[in-house]
Amino acid sequence: MNTGIYQITNLHNGKSYVGSAVNFRHRWREHVRQLGTNTHHSKVMQRAWDKYGEAAFEFKKLLVCAKADLIWFEQRAIDALKPAYNICKIAGSVLGYRHTDEFKAEASARAKGNTHRLGRKESPEYCEQAKRSRAMRKDCSHSEETKAKIAAAHLGRTISEERKEHLRQLNTGKKQSAETIEKRMQKLRGRTRPAEAIEKTRQALLGYKHTDAARLANSRSKTKLSEDDVREIRRRVAGGESQSSVAKAFGLTQSGVCSIHKRKTHALVI
Repeated sequence: MNTGIYQITNLHNGKSYVGSAVNFRHRWREHVRQLGTNTHHSKVMQRAWDKYGEAAFEFKKLLVCAKADLIWFEQRAIDALKPAYNICKIAGSVLGYRHTDEFKAEASARAKGNTHRLGRKESPEYCEQAKRSRAMRKDCSHSEETKAKIAAAHLGRTISEERKEHLRQLNTGKKQSAETIEKRMQKLRGRTRPAEAIEKTRQALLGYKHTDAARLANSRSKTKLSEDDVREIRRRVAGGESQSSVAKAFGLTQSGVCSIHKRKTHALVI
């Protein structure tokens, strides 16, 4: 049997790459071809190959198994050996791999007007393999070390105004289904914030003062609106205008506009 799990090791630094192959010999030749033409998907392994050369790398079989078990054994090997040259840490998935901007532009150009996959159905074998891969990704959770690295990478990260505007445009007028709302409520029921988080919030708010604009909006939200104002607010929100813009127009808070729209307040105004 020539099917199983393999490892490519850099003899200079001990770093390695783990993968699965239907044919060991063909898979190694494909790696050599891609590395020799500077087209290998693992950029870190490509840089090491360019630096040390083919003679510095060793290919060896780790396990021989049936084709149907390749993904399962490959994932276990990745978890155990933690290969540095594997960009994708989930077997059978491209999770974690990032294409270059040039590749994205080329792929976008190729896909425009391409309809050859419309109505195409995948084989039962492919669907079963994809199902197993999804189940495996679901079972694999990040280690505490990985979680800490992700948190550190996002610490202090800010979203540009252009990105905020793009997200706002995408979500304007979008309504969640009743099932989605119910699922979210189920997760929040009985949920309590830890004492450390409450104390952290309290410390952050110590000495905080509202701006003059916020105080003015808060005072106006308590004023009595006419029935025509209430109808106009509901009409504009129902027409797709954002609640924040309506709140600015009437000198209210966004939560006040939301309450009027959902008839939590001024319920008798038709």
